[in-house]
Amino acid sequence: MIAKFNKVKGGTIILCYHSVSNDKRFQCDNFNVSIENFKEQMELIKSTGLPVVSLDDIGKYPEAIAITFDDGYGSVYTHALPILINLNFPFTVYVVSNWINTHDYLNERQLINLSNYASIGAHSLNHLNLNKI
Repeated sequence: MIAKFNKVKGGTIILCYHSVSNDKRFQCDNFNVSIENFKEQMELIKSTGLPVVSLDDIGKYPEAIAITFDDGYGSVYTHALPILINLNFPFTVYVVSNWINTHDYLNERQLINLSNYASIGAHSLNHLNLNKI
């Protein structure tokens, strides 16, 4: 299954992932993808020749792909980062700040290192479900 995507003007696609993991706990999340599937998806994207660009640059291309990760799962660092570095793909990670240094999420060291390769954005403080407020 390919990640959920949002299509914006022209042929621009924004792929949105949560985690890249083979952990069964995440299989019920439609935004999770296995490590093997993620690698296949990224290689398929590379084979299309479409530019993979940062969100900052997405408006500069009539057709492009941007890759994003929500919530700041640690698997972005451990599993997605090596694949994305290998393919030289830029990406953005949106972090829930109160989840930094907690189980299954990025720790400070990982986040600092990740900032050398990715754009980092705020996803919220606590990730409250706005439908339940």
